[in-house]
Amino acid sequence: MVSSLLPEKPLVISPSLAATIGLEEAVLLAVLHELFVHRAQGGWLAVDSTILQDFLPFWQPQDVQRIAANLCDKGILHLRSAPYLSSGVLDFNLGDDARLPTAPAKPRAAKAPLVAGRAGLIAPTWQPDTEMLRQLAQFGVTPEFIQQQIPEFVRYWRDRGEAHHSWDGRFQKHVQRLWRDHELHGAKLRQNTGMVEGWQPGPDAIEILERAGASREFIHDSVPEFVLYWRERGELSTTWDSKFIQHVRRQWAIFTAKLANDPTPRPITADWQPSLDVYDILQMAAIDETFARAQVSEFVLYWLDSKQVHSSWNSKFLHHVKYRWARRHQQPWQGETDGFIQKYTDRSWADGL
Repeated sequence: MVSSLLPEKPLVISPSLAATIGLEEAVLLAVLHELFVHRAQGGWLAVDSTILQDFLPFWQPQDVQRIAANLCDKGILHLRSAPYLSSGVLDFNLGDDARLPTAPAKPRAAKAPLVAGRAGLIAPTWQPDTEMLRQLAQFGVTPEFIQQQIPEFVRYWRDRGEAHHSWDGRFQKHVQRLWRDHELHGAKLRQNTGMVEGWQPGPDAIEILERAGASREFIHDSVPEFVLYWRERGELSTTWDSKFIQHVRRQWAIFTAKLANDPTPRPITADWQPSLDVYDILQMAAIDETFARAQVSEFVLYWLDSKQVHSSWNSKFLHHVKYRWARRHQQPWQGETDGFIQKYTDRSWADGL
């Protein structure tokens, strides 16, 4: 009669092997050895997560990855697959240590305190040293991530009761492995997106630009040209706000250096022409120079009739061309018969920016 408590084939584990390499490692090794004997071809076997979950339903994928890594560190298991959390596959072969009988473990003697040159147990208050933290930082590991791993690392090795010569070395390998898995997992979560009509910079981006000295009007006026440029290019990105900040900073620096330093208000002249710097700035905004030059005569005619004075006609012309360019590409173009005054003075297209 089969007991209802044992509906599945039990796992057979060698007590001496568990005492030597650890209970978790012995369990995983027993499963992998069983699969290897019946399915391996050419000395290697690739097992996916579905099969392993059937044999090891009591473990999470991160447990399988951690224990498999421990077997690799001991030279018992050899892996050629990507980390299990990202690939969902263990492609392995078994070292000689996994196939040979293991001598019975000797009774554990009382552990000597840690001294230089000798192995010792990990202390309850263990912390990684400064040099090891510096090495992890060179790999790009953040301090917060490192601190999160310390309690689990200490707890695990205290439960194991094993003595080692270098806890810093073990911790460094442990954190590097987890960090690689963390980055691979994060890369899957981050999705590139294309530029879409109606895109707006986030409040953090606007705040950064305002702190850098850019006026809110200048920032808002830069949005349509930025959106148009990247929509036409069709590229994908996860950092549109960062790209926008770089774009506005570059244009603002040129604008303030070359266009905003004329302190004397004066009326426009009939033969007025924008400086070459204006066309350079418009070119950086992907605005066609031929289109810009075609706006000069209408611009001059309007301001001659208005008889107003301003300190920088270059600046006014720059904003005018940006506005006309945005209207041309974002709304049906109605030709040059549209009223200049209405188009130039109406900022309804920028509402909500």
